[in-house]
Amino acid sequence: MRTRQTVFSVVNGLAEVRHQYMVVNLLENAYNHVDVVIDATKTNFFSTRDMLTHFLPLIKAGGRVVNVSSFVSFRTLNNCSPALQQRFRSEDITEDELVRLMQRFVAETQKGKHKEDGCLTTLSMIQARSLSKERPNDGILLNACCPGWVRTDMAGDKAPKSPDEGAITPVYLALLPPGATEPHGKFVSD
Repeated sequence: MRTRQTVFSVVNGLAEVRHQYMVVNLLENAYNHVDVVIDATKTNFFSTRDMLTHFLPLIKAGGRVVNVSSFVSFRTLNNCSPALQQRFRSEDITEDELVRLMQRFVAETQKGKHKEDGCLTTLSMIQARSLSKERPNDGILLNACCPGWVRTDMAGDKAPKSPDEGAITPVYLALLPPGATEPHGKFVSD
């Protein structure tokens, strides 16, 4: 799925952060027809998963992780079968199961069936649940958010929000006060 260069970039970035800082206080990931969908899935899901796998152990107690996503994922989920929707919304879905579903999504997209059998990234919920089990006293909060429709190169000039306005929700999550316990493993939007 991933190119050697992508994996190399993640590992080099990890080594540099470890060398310079030893810990991470905040980790923010930006999430956003066939080739575009496949490339986006590889970037937004698989590469983010790779990065989280390497960087989550470096997040210090009280740290925050913010995955920037969008409402597109909810619309995609609504195009899935009821059984698949239920699986993605399940509190007990595992990361391995999610990876298999995302691999299936890529395979179905290559066959032109992605609209019938699409997938939603629930990685934030799963990673938050794992953090709660593995580091229960660390107070790390991991969430996903939608900044809204923001004027960017991708969204264009017709988007109603400025970049500053789009930053409000991710910054809110990044600056949750010490001792906060919620939100955690949630999708937050304005």
